[in-house]
Amino acid sequence: MTGKLKRDFIKRSLSIFLAFVMVFSIVLQSGITSHAEELSSNVITKAFVTDLEGNPITAPMDAWKAFRVNAEYALPNNQVKEGDTTTLTLPVGFAPSAPFNFEIKDASNNIIANGKLVDESPMKVVLTYTKYAEEHSGVKGSFYFNIQINSGTQTQTGVIPVTLTAKGDGTVIQAGTVTYNPHQVTGVQLIKGGWMDSGNKTIGHYKIAINQTNKEMVNAKVTDTLLNPGVQYIEDSFKILEGKWVSNATGTDILFTEESDITAQYKDKLKVEGNKFTLDIGNRPAGKGMMIRYKVKISYEPVVGEIFKNKVELIDGDKTFSYSASYKITDASGGGEGYVYKIKVNKTGKNGIPLSGVEFDVIRVRNNQKVGTITTGADGTGEIGNLVLDKYKLVETKTPSGYLPLTEPVFVEESDFTGNDKIALKNIVNQPNEKISVSVTKKWIGPAKDSVIVELRKVGSNDVLQEYELKASDNWKHTFTGLDKYEDDGTLIKYEVVEKNVPEGYTSEVTGTMENGFTITNTNVEKVEVSVTKKWVGPAKDSIIVELKKVGSNDVLQEYELKASDNWKHTFTNLPKYEDDGTEIKYEVVEKNVPEGYTSEVTGTMGDGFTITNTNVEKVEVSVTKKWVGPAKDSIIV
Repeated sequence: MTGKLKRDFIKRSLSIFLAFVMVFSIVLQSGITSHAEELSSNVITKAFVTDLEGNPITAPMDAWKAFRVNAEYALPNNQVKEGDTTTLTLPVGFAPSAPFNFEIKDASNNIIANGKLVDESPMKVVLTYTKYAEEHSGVKGSFYFNIQINSGTQTQTGVIPVTLTAKGDGTVIQAGTVTYNPHQVTGVQLIKGGWMDSGNKTIGHYKIAINQTNKEMVNAKVTDTLLNPGVQYIEDSFKILEGKWVSNATGTDILFTEESDITAQYKDKLKVEGNKFTLDIGNRPAGKGMMIRYKVKISYEPVVGEIFKNKVELIDGDKTFSYSASYKITDASGGGEGYVYKIKVNKTGKNGIPLSGVEFDVIRVRNNQKVGTITTGADGTGEIGNLVLDKYKLVETKTPSGYLPLTEPVFVEESDFTGNDKIALKNIVNQPNEKISVSVTKKWIGPAKDSVIVELRKVGSNDVLQEYELKASDNWKHTFTGLDKYEDDGTLIKYEVVEKNVPEGYTSEVTGTMENGFTITNTNVEKVEVSVTKKWVGPAKDSIIVELKKVGSNDVLQEYELKASDNWKHTFTNLPKYEDDGTEIKYEVVEKNVPEGYTSEVTGTMGDGFTITNTNVEKVEVSVTKKWVGPAKDSIIV
């Protein structure tokens, strides 16, 4: 083989190999890659309509009033892939109602499919399956979504069928019928509507229709008020529109036409303050009406069935118009039955005695707002209804006499609402308020008076609860009985005793405890004086020291140096008159060191004063000699 032929052969071989690789790759990819697609067969096995609470519809439906379409489904095994869809189309004349998105889950909260309402004419429901549907067999269940009659596109009246048409194979599923008999309407000066956002239930929408008669307006003003706590206006959502209100062809609706945005014209006339806004419309010529649109934000996650209320007032000339509107939180393919839940309390005391007249504030934990009050009757029970399924707390605000109040709230969990009656029952027991006694004893230091009055008070309060006159005849003792141990809020009461009028010349001291008893000691504070004078019999010394003692005691209470400069006198002052046991004290004075050659004698009394006499006792000698001038005698006396 020549070189050129060899090169050509290699090129042809390489081309064939590359072509084979490409074909094999395509075949391989087609074998391992799946593409999402509409299911070719219908999966809906049953459908029926109800109201939003799941009850049969028995009355005619108004336009734009939401109701529920319920559906049961069964998925074919090994045919559903992640991303596959089922599309269901409803007849023209129906429109979706919030929420527009929902999830279909199994009992373990795994998502089987995501549902979406498509706001077209006709409206559609699209179910998009997850990996769950691909990996499980025997998948079946139910779901529901909300729709409403669109007065603008619904051409039928009377009994209207509700159907679901499967896109995959064209199967038509009958869901029942609704009766629609629209009334003839005429324009009004003020009307309002509200609804939940289709994708976020913490957002609400409101629409205020003004002057549907297109007449002249004079000094017009709108005042709007949000009635639920925790809801506020989204200020940048306000739109003020001008247009012409006209009746539709059948006279069953008033349509807003030729609308234009005039929000900028009223920028300085729109005032939003808390849960209220005002709009000074002023004067407007005939031929035009108005519409105000705005959104609100709920500060917490609302629950299904919760209702949000609003009212609006229009002043036009000398007339005032009012309108109240509300909307309900709805769901799709989930629980929630609206305001059908109740809380019931059974209040008892000691030995199961029913307690009547007990009051509770019922507070919704989610937004910390009071939703009502429960008051117990003669049988000890009380209840509150029209509640959404949520967590609550019961705060006791009134307790029967003789019983302790609850110090902590009683919580009601969602799981407490059980049974067909949807009642959460709470058995609540109040403990009796125990009674205690407080004793007091009177002690005298000094002469006892005839009596004293003792007051009983709470610590920190000047209010006198009780008082008693203590006397010697009852051994100066008394016990206050039948006292509440606890305050109404459950805190322990601390009592004290106070002497009403302390006798003159006495102090009053309270010792002891509430548990062991109090002692009120009255101490006599009278004072006495003891005077002393120094008297010398013989030459006086420079000074002496005098000690003051109690008679019978060697303890020196005071001492003083007596000198000639103070005339040998001193008075001991401010001396207690009585001992602690009430006996009168007897004082005495003693010379500390008696000078050598002197004796010391104390005379006088404590009342008149003492005199200390120092007497000199020194001795001397005198010699004598007898001289006789003449014959001496035997003796003489000198």
